[in-house]
Amino acid sequence: KGGFNRPFNLARGLAKLGHNVVIFTCQNRFKKFPYIKYYKDGVIIYAFPDILPKILTSKGYGFLSIILKILQIKKMKFNVVISDAGHRPSSGYPCYFAKKYHNSLYISEWWDYYGKEGQFNSKSFLFKFFLGKYECKAEIKNKIKADIVVVLSELTKKRAISLGIDPNKIFKIHGGADTEHILLKSKIDFNRNNYKLLIGYIATCEEDIKNINELIKVLNDSFIAKNVLLIIYG
Repeated sequence: KGGFNRPFNLARGLAKLGHNVVIFTCQNRFKKFPYIKYYKDGVIIYAFPDILPKILTSKGYGFLSIILKILQIKKMKFNVVISDAGHRPSSGYPCYFAKKYHNSLYISEWWDYYGKEGQFNSKSFLFKFFLGKYECKAEIKNKIKADIVVVLSELTKKRAISLGIDPNKIFKIHGGADTEHILLKSKIDFNRNNYKLLIGYIATCEEDIKNINELIKVLNDSFIAKNVLLIIYG
């Protein structure tokens, strides 16, 4: 899904710097056992199948794919492993195994607020009922078990410290954009239009528009619309 581009851009950037980089991901549907292997922009990609439906595997919950990833890790020694959503089993469990089996350095990204008062609040009743308790606990446990935690904001950094995570293993790195494909040439004369406020929002996929629905509703007010300009990149 759309979230694949984020870790892929990181992998591609590391490969350009001369590192050997591998991505483990999941097949959209059961296509080939034990995996599909291909190369893209210097990155080796393994796509594993699963027997669970796509609605679960796309959210990072797997069964067969997790087993196959772990078996593959036994054959490949990684110096560093990175998960972009380590609280989800398909992303976190293979990294836990690599850390224990090969003593790999485990970096866990914390690029969103998944628990209560965050994404959890907007989840469906079924998600909360079956996976809610695990989701909230795993979000914290994963970051505690990691060797390094990468956060995107000062807010998340403060949250991590408040939960007892060692400040020395927390690194704040702001999110970026897909500069390989985004070519922007603005034709808007901001001074001529007399906008009082310019807001830029960098999205990663179409689903992210839902995150700013409330902001868009506010901007629809006729008075505000004359004074505020919202530009969405992505």
